[in-house]
Amino acid sequence: MTAVQNIPDFNDPQTGGSMIRAACWLATTVGEGGLFTKEELRAAIPGVSQIDRRVRDLRKYGWVIEESRIGAGLTMTEQRLVKIGAHVWDPSAKKAANISVISARVRDEVFFRDGHTCVRCGIAVGETFDDDPSTTARLTAAHLYPDSLGGKATAADLVTTCQRCNESLQQQTNNYLDASQVLVKIKGLGRDQRRTLLKRLEMNRRELDKVDQVAAEFRQLPGVEREILLVQLRDLI
Repeated sequence: MTAVQNIPDFNDPQTGGSMIRAACWLATTVGEGGLFTKEELRAAIPGVSQIDRRVRDLRKYGWVIEESRIGAGLTMTEQRLVKIGAHVWDPSAKKAANISVISARVRDEVFFRDGHTCVRCGIAVGETFDDDPSTTARLTAAHLYPDSLGGKATAADLVTTCQRCNESLQQQTNNYLDASQVLVKIKGLGRDQRRTLLKRLEMNRRELDKVDQVAAEFRQLPGVEREILLVQLRDLI
């Protein structure tokens, strides 16, 4: 286990916000190559309801953290700290990372444009994964390119992805293909596959049929209204 030395005490609330304290814990206690669980994280930084999300935020600063669906040899409860990124506990290092913040307005614009579905796998917000019915899809506005490669917090530079596809994309940060390489892959497709690809790319998302579209719109309603509509839908069948 490789650990970083001379960093603030994660137990001290004066160290910083929950993301910074989590980073300190990961760097000093877990170290690069080390494994940890959500339970261990929550025990180390108690009283923070969204500490898991704060750890995911570290990926914006170059931290590489694998979960079981991505990392080899991990159980469902384990995560692996692959790489320590920017030292976010150091204000100058955090500022140098130059992370662009996605506003709520831009995020809503991206979700609406993409039909509130993941543009990579097609799953909609709130749906369960076929191989894991206990997990529902969360959506995020993901950068097409990371900040380090010129990505901006604008709708044109963002796409809607689920947590799984976003995790997979972040593992490919240093493996982007250029246009000529992508063209080679396009030429390797059959003619019908190329037609499907062209249509999907022109739409800038996966094609949804009418049922998918209505289902996506239904999921954006408040819970009470969804329950009323479900009753009305049953009466129509």
